[in-house]
Amino acid sequence: MIAALSGAVDDISKALKLHRVWIALAHEDIGDQHRRTTLGPLWMLVNYLAFIGTFIFVFKTKDTDSAGYTAYASIGLVVWFYLMEMISLSVPLFSREASFIQGTRLPLFVYVMRLTVQCIIRATYSVAGCIVILLLSGLGISAEWLLSIRGCC
Repeated sequence: MIAALSGAVDDISKALKLHRVWIALAHEDIGDQHRRTTLGPLWMLVNYLAFIGTFIFVFKTKDTDSAGYTAYASIGLVVWFYLMEMISLSVPLFSREASFIQGTRLPLFVYVMRLTVQCIIRATYSVAGCIVILLLSGLGISAEWLLSIRGCC
């Protein structure tokens, strides 16, 4: 048990020292996924805006608080997209990367961090769209926004 735990800690510490590798791999993956598209990675922003636009225009009723509903739906969709992507991509991670894992001597935690950075990059596009939607809905930037950023970290 202790040997397995020390092996895991050793793998994590080696992977953290290779932070440039997993960040570069994540950026390359994002670029490869959108290489031959017209908008490139901006499609992630367009996807978010299309979803939230549908939620706001289809599901909002006259009785709901417009700015409150928009904020709730916008932020909820950002969280939903992030969690959905993180879970759906994490489950088959090692089987999907099996050939790459067998062909290199990188620590396994590098692949975990690569996926994490990919999801954070995608979530950043959604957060940018969320901020635009919140500003357009009449919610001004306030101190609570800055406090919520601190809560995410």
